[in-house]
Amino acid sequence: MLEHKLDVTCPQCGLEGELKIEADLGEGVEECIRSLVEIQRFPEQTRKHRAWAWDALNALSPEIAKLAAEDPQKAFDEVME
Repeated sequence: MLEHKLDVTCPQCGLEGELKIEADLGEGVEECIRSLVEIQRFPEQTRKHRAWAWDALNALSPEIAKLAAEDPQKAFDEVME
């Protein structure tokens, strides 16, 4: 099971909070997401390979793809837990 936490703010009232997303994607899909995040994390990969990995990751889990683009280490830590 993959878990992801997002900080959210209500656009109408400004109330801030945390949204927790849990997804049971199946072991095969979870392993695929872990591998794609790992490609994002390590700079030895070429830009082209990281771009392809991000596109695949975005198709599977847009929230994790966004996190990987903003903070690859945090995304790596989250999916490897």
